[in-house]
Amino acid sequence: MRKGVLIAIVGALGAVSFEPAARAASVSITTTANAQVAISESGTASVAPNSQILQVINEEPEENDVVVLEFSLASLPSNAVVTAASLNVTCTGFSYPPYPQIAIGAYAGDGTITSADAFTAASLAATAVPTSLGSYSTALTPTVLQPIISTHGYLAFRLADQVSSNLFDFPSILGASSGDGAAPSVLLTYVVPEPAGSALMGIGFLTVLGCNPRRNRRNSAASAAAPSPASHHSIPPPTPAKSPSRGRSDR
Repeated sequence: MRKGVLIAIVGALGAVSFEPAARAASVSITTTANAQVAISESGTASVAPNSQILQVINEEPEENDVVVLEFSLASLPSNAVVTAASLNVTCTGFSYPPYPQIAIGAYAGDGTITSADAFTAASLAATAVPTSLGSYSTALTPTVLQPIISTHGYLAFRLADQVSSNLFDFPSILGASSGDGAAPSVLLTYVVPEPAGSALMGIGFLTVLGCNPRRNRRNSAASAAAPSPASHHSIPPPTPAKSPSRGRSDR
């Protein structure tokens, strides 16, 4: 019984040492490319020249201006599983009432922004409703981002205002370098799963140490029933029978 308890404890400790719990980590990534893309009434798009301020404008039906942000995922482990995310900008202006309703669409980027980004299919990651100036953070849906993060090197967002005759603006990379505020960034919180092999090693270690508890108990019982060599020699051997023809009696 004591051996079984000791083996179980040692085996459990061995399994834990081979399979440490996954730890959460966070990384803040500043946008590597940003641009304002104007969509005309005729449906054509053009990338605006670099400016210090990016503007999301809804002037339907005349023109819509969307903002595209791209983030390199080079600093993120390739097998990271995102558990939380947020898009962070410095709001420098907006019109109201009503307040802007900024649809944030996520899709796979390539590090370069062109007019085609205005029409690339995107999945809704969040809707932002800025109501004050300054630092503004919007929580993003991790399950929307995960398929992109798992298979691509860039994560892109397209911001479009859903309210007519409205605007929302914030500093670009150029604006951040000029002191207008922080450049857009995305904060990703993630975990990295442990390799499956570590769990198998722990289980194998426990199996070798523990073996079969029932077999161990039977072996212990058999050992207790059978005299050990030391106890056998401590008992005087039986006296030989007088008749040499009968030999030693087993009865």
